[in-house]
Amino acid sequence: MPGKDSKHRIFNMLSTNWLICCAMLALIIIVGLWVPHVVLPFVAFALMVVVTRISPAMPSAEGVSCSIMVRTTNYTLGWSALIMLIINALNTHWIPNIFVDPETYNVGIPFIPALIIAPVGAVLFSIAYFRMGKTELCRQCTSRASITMRQGVAHTLVHNEGRVQVRLMAIISIFLSVVGWLYYALFYINVNINSSDRFFFFIVPVALLALSVGFIYTRYAAMEDRTDARAAISVQRTTQVRFLIVKGDTLLLGEVQHPDIPGVTLWDTPAIEDIAATDSMTDTEAHDLFVKKTGIAESFRVRPLFVTRDPASGINVFHYAIFLSDDTPDSPLIKGEWLNLYAIDKLLNTGMLTRPMAYDIHRIYVMTMAFKTYDRDGRRLYPIKNYRPTFRLCDFKDWDIDYSDIHWLYVAEHNEDKPFFRLRKFWRRYISGMDRSWRENRS
Repeated sequence: MPGKDSKHRIFNMLSTNWLICCAMLALIIIVGLWVPHVVLPFVAFALMVVVTRISPAMPSAEGVSCSIMVRTTNYTLGWSALIMLIINALNTHWIPNIFVDPETYNVGIPFIPALIIAPVGAVLFSIAYFRMGKTELCRQCTSRASITMRQGVAHTLVHNEGRVQVRLMAIISIFLSVVGWLYYALFYINVNINSSDRFFFFIVPVALLALSVGFIYTRYAAMEDRTDARAAISVQRTTQVRFLIVKGDTLLLGEVQHPDIPGVTLWDTPAIEDIAATDSMTDTEAHDLFVKKTGIAESFRVRPLFVTRDPASGINVFHYAIFLSDDTPDSPLIKGEWLNLYAIDKLLNTGMLTRPMAYDIHRIYVMTMAFKTYDRDGRRLYPIKNYRPTFRLCDFKDWDIDYSDIHWLYVAEHNEDKPFFRLRKFWRRYISGMDRSWRENRS
């Protein structure tokens, strides 16, 4: 059954994601028992690559995923490694150490991994929890997944559980920070690592992370058994077609009821039609459907834009642009107002567009500006830093850009006008694999 299989894949991704992140954090603590402290930062950097390469939750246009745990775990490992490197540098005879007393400082144990990783994780996972949904990563994920309000079954589940995981890891990190540093301040003697030290600095963190893995797997096993798949299956028999109607430099928008707040209206395209479920649609079929929906029989141009899909429910949403001539009469079957870009931008900034409409406008604008400014590798087409080309609706029909190619969303975020462009490009291409995942995926 499709709904059941989709649920299993989502829960498997979430639980495996948690297992990998906990395993990497526990591993850097464990190896600290045997690996020299000079080498430990480089082990942490290596684990960052391992996390990125093997995690099933890396961004993908083919399905719903949440990589916030992976990204924050990598940040935790990276910043912890940087702190370890600084401590190791201060521990050399080349740099005078003015921060510690050389008579009480043990150069053989310059740091304890758990006392670095736990506080760093506490800070980063707390920040990730409170900023979830507002970060660049979350915006990119929304652009890739392109989940509309009607397609939110899998997206909502993954988003909520990603938030639960980040909060749980923040709580674990805070607890380990408090316990570890209290023990260090009250009982630790900086001579060697005895059995009590091993218990608080190694056994307690690793055991708590292992218990959390058991909790997460038990939680998702119970959720998978109890989750009712009928909601996803019931919407599987329909497909939605959205038409963006353009005339000159204006776009036709109409008011619709807010889905959650009674008495509040939002703006959306008035040309939306639900049809029997299908995986494909020809331009002729779209033409005939638009004529049936609007009653406009005059000559007009149909342009396919892109198709979005919810992997859990199977719903397809076909997005089309309709270009009318200036003398085309208004539709007798749908009502709306012709708004220019200034009015649309004002509605967008004030949150007065529906979520699907805001996504359509955002995707078209971002991809168009990226296409007109940069090549596919993110290099500027014109030797003018931060050059911004014009964006006019009247030119929409002439832009030779494939809006189904989400690589232009990648270019919009990673280009020559961004800081450290070449360094970040090298990291994504040869270490994290993010560059390859964007190139291989299409919406």
